[in-house]
Amino acid sequence: MTQTPTILIFVILFAVILKWTIFCDTFVNSKYVSLIIICLTVIQGIIKITINTIVNRPGADAETYYTDFYLPMINRTLKDIVLVNTGNEDMGFRALMWIMGKFPPFSFLDFQIIIYCLFVVTLLLTLRVICDWSSMDIAFITIMLYGQYSNAIMSAFRQGIAISFIVAAVLVISHGNSMIRYIVSISFSLLAVTFHSSALGMVVVLLVCIILGKRIKISVALAVLMIMIFLSRNNLTQKLFGAIGEKMNKHYEAYVSQETLNSVGDGNSVAYLLISMVLLFGLLLLFKHVKFVEQSYLNLYIKIYILGLIFFYAFAYIAYSYRIGMYPWILGIFIMLYAISRSNWNEARKGQGYLLLLSFVVANCYLMNSGSYFITRI
Repeated sequence: MTQTPTILIFVILFAVILKWTIFCDTFVNSKYVSLIIICLTVIQGIIKITINTIVNRPGADAETYYTDFYLPMINRTLKDIVLVNTGNEDMGFRALMWIMGKFPPFSFLDFQIIIYCLFVVTLLLTLRVICDWSSMDIAFITIMLYGQYSNAIMSAFRQGIAISFIVAAVLVISHGNSMIRYIVSISFSLLAVTFHSSALGMVVVLLVCIILGKRIKISVALAVLMIMIFLSRNNLTQKLFGAIGEKMNKHYEAYVSQETLNSVGDGNSVAYLLISMVLLFGLLLLFKHVKFVEQSYLNLYIKIYILGLIFFYAFAYIAYSYRIGMYPWILGIFIMLYAISRSNWNEARKGQGYLLLLSFVVANCYLMNSGSYFITRI
């Protein structure tokens, strides 16, 4: 029974491949086919959650969020929430739990499905900004299968929501009036911090890119990134940024202890480096194929991605530092989808680009130790 969702996701993958290869001319512009594939992907996620709950194998943090965050919020007044939670690093998430607590109590299964559906709606709204309906299906399944994202929406709810706000903060820059879009972008990024403090680094990155974006050269940012990776992999960054890391994280001493590092590991794994470089290479390769009117936005997005990696490698010596890396890694996939959708390729060529990105995502599920809840985790 536990294999059912995994089998279904591979059936859906097979359907997507057929649509974008053999039947590209027939179905590529069909909204109905896209909608069916998206619905099947959502359904398999709900089946996965249901089965995992029945066999007592929910997401690692899901039960904690239910018992420690949601249940205590039932029947709490607004005054209680304001007095107790104002200033807490997770006050945004607690506010969301309080809102959910205003409804009749949810079971643990219902709680997970509701959170999952919130992620689905948010993802669809985000993808609608960068994709048309013809490519929504492959974009949706690409993000949903991406290990870093799927693990967040199935388990690490707080950070998953924070990542969603950061992605929205970045992508909104390419839409609307200059001043308004920047205000909305900064607002989204600050809201992300109220759900998970790890988003603070991306707030700094966004502010730097918004203020100094045109002055920052990609070549210079790349050079700084290479230096930071060298320093990180030779265990030199702790000496340079240790004082900053200590102020940013109240658990700093525990996270740099040898015992924790032996148990969890740091961010200097070859797998993380490979993921970072593959996405970076892909973005740089796609840049020259993007329509000229979109290149300025993609240029800014690439800078944000690179600066996000620089921030990650500055603190990669800390246990759980992959939580910082999740922001640029997930953002990188969204930017890749944006670049492919805005390219000057025909539909068949775009389909090849989407399928290549999807292949990377599936391979990444096996590359990561944590795997992906929708493919490698039973």
